[in-house]
Amino acid sequence: PDKSSSIFSIPLSMADTYAPFEPSFEHAQADYAAASAWCLRQLNVVECHESGFTGKGVVILHPDSGSREHPAFNWSRVHQGPDFYNADDDPTFAGRDAIHGLKTGSVIIGSSQTAPEGSRLIGVAPDATLVEVQVTRAKISRWNPIPTPVLMLNTCQYLTDAINLAVERNIPVISISLGTKFFNLFTGLKRACERAYKSGIIVVAAGGNYTKRLDIYPAAYATVISCGATGPTGEVWVDCGSGSHIEFMAPGEGVYRAAVNRDTNTDVLSNDSQGTSYAVAHIAGIAALWLERHGGHDALLERIASLGLKKKDLVRGFRQSLALSVQRAYEPEGDYGYGLVNAHEALKHDPFEEWL
Repeated sequence: PDKSSSIFSIPLSMADTYAPFEPSFEHAQADYAAASAWCLRQLNVVECHESGFTGKGVVILHPDSGSREHPAFNWSRVHQGPDFYNADDDPTFAGRDAIHGLKTGSVIIGSSQTAPEGSRLIGVAPDATLVEVQVTRAKISRWNPIPTPVLMLNTCQYLTDAINLAVERNIPVISISLGTKFFNLFTGLKRACERAYKSGIIVVAAGGNYTKRLDIYPAAYATVISCGATGPTGEVWVDCGSGSHIEFMAPGEGVYRAAVNRDTNTDVLSNDSQGTSYAVAHIAGIAALWLERHGGHDALLERIASLGLKKKDLVRGFRQSLALSVQRAYEPEGDYGYGLVNAHEALKHDPFEEWL
């Protein structure tokens, strides 16, 4: 990638220079109580924000279809990374394209502070920084009707490139709302996920939609945290993938997120789609809160080293914190992993001390 891309201007220290998100902002409490915030309430993310954890200082790589400006974002928190799909350095779009990346990204870092009435949305980690990297096409067409989240051979390679970039830049969280059932033997992608894991990078990926018990990759790799989807009542979304590769559950049905009215090209909030893509965004956001709670990625890696542990133990620690936080398990046992996570409980655990 071009070293002049804005992704390479992010300080290695990941120091955050933006004005923080304030839950006490004049309309924030009403936004937390709104229908659009049911996911935050289900996951007990509201309590995390009230405790001061909003993802400050944490950077999340978001390889997807690209994105565009939207009032539900604090756009100053979005960095443009490389566009691997189009071989340039601008993964943003002015029109109605890049909808999938826009939707999933808004779940992670949506911020009501910059949004007018009707477009307010609070993300899981509104103070995190999101690096947009395009690895798949922005829209489907009658000539290419395969949905954006479905990886093909070329887009598997672009995703591999994005993960390797995160390792190079020490970006601590990667949110992958994409997957494939065809290219599980694509060794480059598997090796990239292993590199990230050994580097202490948390990789979260979608467990699959309409796929029943099929393994979906990269979610099914042992080095990746795989997510399934729940609905507003906490029940499993009816078309969620299942099986031994699913680890944790989070909201994915009826999730409010940034969207674009395709008829008028206007910015809106909507909850008219569903999928494990949104579950991934929630868990990735929780990873940012958890890292902030432990002093940030770099500080946590230093602490892990001082305890005689390896970088990959950071990922193991996050997994254990999620597992110990689960508020609801599902039947049949083993089909939906540990179950529905509780973000506030996850932040209470210090697995590294418990291991000593």
